Amino acid sequence: MSSLRIALVSESVSPLAPPGGDADPLRAHVAALSRALARRGHQVTVHTRRADTRLGEHVPLCSGVLVHHVGECLALGTSEEDVLRGMADFGERLADYWIHHPPTIAHAHFWTSGLVALPGAHYLGVPLVQTFHALGGGAVRGRDDGRDDGRGVTASGRIAIETAVGRQADRVLAGCQDEFGALRAMGVAEERIRLLPREGDQPVSRRSPAAARHARDRAAAFTELVYREALGARSPRREHP
Repeated sequence: MSSLRIALVSESVSPLAPPGGDADPLRAHVAALSRALARRGHQVTVHTRRADTRLGEHVPLCSGVLVHHVGECLALGTSEEDVLRGMADFGERLADYWIHHPPTIAHAHFWTSGLVALPGAHYLGVPLVQTFHALGGGAVRGRDDGRDDGRGVTASGRIAIETAVGRQADRVLAGCQDEFGALRAMGVAEERIRLLPREGDQPVSRRSPAAARHARDRAAAFTELVYREALGARSPRREHP
């Protein structure tokens, strides 16, 4: 495979952020994925918010991976209007950057990243892959629990955005069968969903009792997938003039 210019969009957490906190698994995932892609010979740019005001616009993460700071971190506890305005500004800056440094493909991580990546990807015709990592936040079906993820956006607002992003992305990666089904229920076309099971979520093999006795022990971990259905529609892709 020839070298690709891959844009990883991680609006909510920077791979340069110090370890710890609720967002640490996502931070570690984006950092590990970018390094793995670079080892395969691809040029990777991670677009994120500045985790430290002392950092410049571009900071190398490792050979082949450049972290691009699109904007400053949003303050926690701000209003939903301010948060969405900040995301819109991030999206405009990202689209402008891609006009001058177009990627071959973009991969957005978490719902906020999909929201900010869609305008530029559609305008420039850049294929967009979306990984949600979690759907619907902490909302319980039929009830809106108010603020979500400390970002100032209501649970119902997040679900509506997830639905719109899922329907408009070129590919959506699901981590398990439950998420695959949830995405279909959201209206994401089945042919655009790719199931990439996590370790421990593989199909159960039908082995004989004798084979099972000699098989290695395997542990499986299960976690709750929270989901609520929302309305939305896939908007037409805007062609780049």
